[in-house]
Amino acid sequence: MEPLLFILIVAGGVAAVATAVREHRFRVWTAAARALGLDLDRGSLFRPFEMSGRIGGVSVLVRPQSQGKSSGLTSYQLTAGIPAQLTVTHEPFFALSTGGDIEIGDPAFDNTLRVQGDEAAAAAVFDAPLRAGFLQDASVRLEEGVLSFREQGFASAERLVTNVRRLADMASRLSIDSTELPSRLAENAAHDPVAAARLKNLRVLLVRFPKSGAAQEAIRRALHDKDWALRFEAASHLEQDGFETLAELAGSEGAPSDLRAEATRILVAAASRELVQPLLESLIGRTMLPAGLARNALVGYMRLRGAEALALLAPLVAPADPTIAAALAEAFGTLKAPAAEEPLLRLLARGEEDVQTAAAHGLARCGTGASVPALKALSTGLLRGSELKRAAKGAVESIQLRLGDQSGRLTLTEGASADGRLSLAGEQGGLSLPDDDEE
Repeated sequence: MEPLLFILIVAGGVAAVATAVREHRFRVWTAAARALGLDLDRGSLFRPFEMSGRIGGVSVLVRPQSQGKSSGLTSYQLTAGIPAQLTVTHEPFFALSTGGDIEIGDPAFDNTLRVQGDEAAAAAVFDAPLRAGFLQDASVRLEEGVLSFREQGFASAERLVTNVRRLADMASRLSIDSTELPSRLAENAAHDPVAAARLKNLRVLLVRFPKSGAAQEAIRRALHDKDWALRFEAASHLEQDGFETLAELAGSEGAPSDLRAEATRILVAAASRELVQPLLESLIGRTMLPAGLARNALVGYMRLRGAEALALLAPLVAPADPTIAAALAEAFGTLKAPAAEEPLLRLLARGEEDVQTAAAHGLARCGTGASVPALKALSTGLLRGSELKRAAKGAVESIQLRLGDQSGRLTLTEGASADGRLSLAGEQGGLSLPDDDEE
């Protein structure tokens, strides 16, 4: 057979196969277009066919890609009223290195995708079904208002229909008008299955649209949410109307300790004595309290009842665990009365440096000359922490300023290092302490 004839036969065969394949694919796409209600452009020998049209309010464009590196791909592009500034890509490591991404509150989503753009729009549109759609396939992207997806190979009619409908649903969820933001945020704050995502939506709603009807309704709903963080967020915005919820939170051992401490602080500062005192007495009567909660409860009780609280709390100094003891020291110091000196000195004598440091700060407010020897002993020593030494030195200086004057301040005798005795300076001598390099 002549070479030229052979080449022509082979070329004709290849063309026939290519035409047959194209016709088969065209029939597949015709069936998909008919099922979806889209138009099908047959294209030409040099231009691929494509499906286009609208599904609901979503503009759809689907075409095969068979050139260059895109060979064997099916490309989907969908647009609707999607905020153009929103961008979503599957680039978690890049996102972590550069920052600037928006967290929705769903760890599975936030750790996998990078979201950028307007925070309110992002929180509003990324409900649970939309997040699941992006997590389903790493090829789904959102850029400049266009939702795109690429799939390897030439899809069957069923696959084309499934993909287009799934992406059209995602695009419709991404579509939002600025006037819809408050209601969408409120809806997510009430119904998202992930508590942190509900909290994200509530916080964004309260920051961006604090006076909207949607915000007020969302707050009322969140008061009854099963998650304590949402209940706290709502109650703290309602002020007096939220105090009962804050009191319930502060007293609940099942609530996060940081929220309990903050709820107690808010109540002490703003709520009525009738509400606060029973709560504080209940908390103080418990054997174990987290540090922040213990501090706020004891300081609040001291401010509420003053000397009466001191008499009630002083017996707790010896048996208290270190967390409670440090909180007691801070509480006693807020009284700024001589009566607080004796229990503070007992706390200073305990061996825990955190407790001693807190006691030293308290004595700086209410201590007398009787406290100076014990404070001086703690102001030096290579094995003592620098924070404790600074607190002890600062307390001595505060006592000196409060009790002394220029003609007769307290000063240490030259032999004070042996027995810690004090004498009155005959001339100008202020109370002096050795420098750290003499320790």
